[in-house]
Amino acid sequence: MEHYMSRLERDEIRRRLEEARDFDEVFRLVKRVVRERMGMNRAGLMLALADIPSEVLAYHVVGTNLIVINRILYEQVRSQSRDRTLVNSYLFVVLLHEYLHSLGVTDEIRVRALTARLTQDSLGSDHLAYTLSSKPIQTVLPQLLNVRPMTSSDRVELVKEFDRESVTYIF
Repeated sequence: MEHYMSRLERDEIRRRLEEARDFDEVFRLVKRVVRERMGMNRAGLMLALADIPSEVLAYHVVGTNLIVINRILYEQVRSQSRDRTLVNSYLFVVLLHEYLHSLGVTDEIRVRALTARLTQDSLGSDHLAYTLSSKPIQTVLPQLLNVRPMTSSDRVELVKEFDRESVTYIF
């Protein structure tokens, strides 16, 4: 990791994360952090929400451009949050983790450590996203423990207007 974020850059990322209104705005911050800190980038990713077992927050399908987020867990976080900070922090950590996988970092322990370090460097150790990235998620969000385990279903929803900055054409 080469570039260290200044306090000004960190404050800007924190502000933008708080103000983010959709998956794409959070993902832009994720890509920026990875590009600036690791010099790595990947364009053209797609995001889907799916009903998957509750012990899986999200996954990247190796060899594809697809990231899948657990819809039930995401909805649980979203429904119990009064502000965007929790939801956006959750999305930042989940998308960062899966984005690192999409860049070819396949070792889960390494990805978890990188996610925590990048989150700390870009948002600070006092930010909720860092807490989410550095501790077992159920200790920070105990409401996810109450989510009933389920099996996979065929219900998959592609998120429109995701990774828009890498699209150079109009659909």
